[in-house]
Amino acid sequence: MSLIRSGKSIIRIGDGEIGILHFLPIGGYQKYSDSIRNDFLKIIKNYSDDSRYILMIPLYVNQTNAELKAQGRFQGYMPLKLTYEMIFNKHAKYFDQHAFYRDNGFRDLIIPYLKDKKVIIVTNKQNIEKIKKSKFADKSYDYIECPSSDAYESREKIKTDIINHIGKGKKEDFVVLMGAGLSKTIIYEMSNDGYQLLDIGK
Repeated sequence: MSLIRSGKSIIRIGDGEIGILHFLPIGGYQKYSDSIRNDFLKIIKNYSDDSRYILMIPLYVNQTNAELKAQGRFQGYMPLKLTYEMIFNKHAKYFDQHAFYRDNGFRDLIIPYLKDKKVIIVTNKQNIEKIKKSKFADKSYDYIECPSSDAYESREKIKTDIINHIGKGKKEDFVVLMGAGLSKTIIYEMSNDGYQLLDIGK
C-alpha cells in the first residue's frame, strides 16, 4: 500500500500477456502483433524496484510443477514459469496479480486510497454502464470509453484522452483505474511521465 501511496502505477501480467510473449493472441480479446509483444518485453525487461510502476504476476510462479499439476493449473501456468526464468529480473520484487480479487483486496487496498483522489475510469461501454448503476458510481470522477476487444490498437487515443481529461490539473491529484484490456501498455509510458494508473482488470 505504501508503494501505491508513493504514486507508483500498477501493471498486471497474467497468462494472456504471457501468451502474447509467445506469439499467441488472447482469443476474442486481443489480437497478436509484434508491436504489443515488444511493448510487454520492454515493460518486463526494464522493471526494477526503482521503476515508477509495480509489476504484478500470479503467485503460481512460485509453485512446483507437481503442485500445479495437482491443482490442474500446470498447462495454464507452466509458460509463466518458463518465461519468468528466461526474461524477468530476478532481483526485483513482484506482487500478487490476483491481490484485488482475494480477501477483499480491492476494497481494503484501493478504495481507501481513492477517497482523496479524482478518479478516471477507463473501461468499455458495458462496464461503464454497470459502474454507473453500482454503489461505486459516486466515487468516479470521469469515464473514458475503450473498445471491448483489441483495445491495444486504441492505446494512443486512450492516452490522449487521459491527458486531456487531467488537463492542467495536478497529476498527483488524479488516479486512473485501467480496466481497458491490453491498452494497459500505456501505463509504462505514462507512469514515467508522472501519471498514476492502476491496472485493476475487469
